[in-house]
Amino acid sequence: MVEANKEYVIDVKAIEDSQVINDDVKEFEPSLEDIFIVLQNGDYQRLIFQNQELRDREEEHLEDFRSFLKAKKLTLPEGYDDEQKEVLRFLQGTKWDYQLTYDEIVEHNEWKKTIRQMDTAPFAKYLHEGVLYGYKRDNSERPIIVINCRKLIDTQVSLDDLTAMSQYYLQFVIDRCMVPGHVENWLAVFDMRDVGVTEVPKDKLKGLVAAMQKNFRGRLYKFYSIDVTYVVKVLWQTAHRFVDDFTNRKLLIYGDDYQQDLHKDIDVENLEEKYGGKLPNKTENFWPPQFS
Repeated sequence: MVEANKEYVIDVKAIEDSQVINDDVKEFEPSLEDIFIVLQNGDYQRLIFQNQELRDREEEHLEDFRSFLKAKKLTLPEGYDDEQKEVLRFLQGTKWDYQLTYDEIVEHNEWKKTIRQMDTAPFAKYLHEGVLYGYKRDNSERPIIVINCRKLIDTQVSLDDLTAMSQYYLQFVIDRCMVPGHVENWLAVFDMRDVGVTEVPKDKLKGLVAAMQKNFRGRLYKFYSIDVTYVVKVLWQTAHRFVDDFTNRKLLIYGDDYQQDLHKDIDVENLEEKYGGKLPNKTENFWPPQFS
C-alpha cells in the first residue's frame, strides 16, 4: 500500500532515453498488419500515420475536409494538418464527420496546452504504487501498459486523479517512447485478478476508456482485459454486439484463458510470470516506465 507520509515525485526530465527506448525500437520497420487493422470485408483502420503513403479514401477525405473548412471559414490550430497527420486520426476516429472532427481538434488543442504542465502531485503516489505502469514491449515494439484493477480499487484513487494520471502518462509515452512512422501505438493489459464482480469500478473504467479514446485517437492497438469473472465476461460479450468491428478487434476480454492469445502479441521474454512470461513479477520501481 501507499505510504501515507512519503513524498512521491514525477520528474520526466530526469528519465534517460535508454530507460524507455532503444535501438531495436528505433530501427523497427512495421508490417502491413502493424499499419492497418483490416476487416474481412476489406474495410480498414489506420494505426500508423506519419511518413506513410495514404490510401485514396484517406486522401479524398482530407481534401474534402479542407474544402469543408474553407467553405465554413474555419481554421485548424497549428500542428494538426501537417506531416504528423493528426487531422487524419480525428477524421478516422469520428467516422469522417467533418464538423465533429473540427470541434474535437479545437477542444484537443486546448487540452494539449495543459497536459505537459499538469500538476502531478495528486496522482504521483499511484504511479509509484503501480496502479498503472509500463513494462517492456510487444512483438512490434509497442509499449506495454498494465492497469492493475485490484490496486485501483485498494488505493481508492478518485476518477479525476485516475483520468489525469492516465492522460499524463499516455502523453509521456507519445512524447518519449514512440518512433513516428514506425511505432505509434500501445498495447494495454487490464488485470482484473482477484476482483469480484461487485467490486468492479464501472464508473472509473468507463471514464478511463473514454478519456483514452477522446484524447488519444488511433493510439490503442489492443486492450486485453484478463482474469475477468464469468458474469462480467458474459455482460461484455453481450455489449460486443453493439460496438463496431474495429472496437471488437481491439477490446478483448478473457477469464483465465488469455495466455495463448496474449503470447501471440507479446513474447514470453517480455512478460511477467503472472501472465505466463519469464520476467519476475514487478513489485516495486513502477515509475519510471521500463520499456527498454
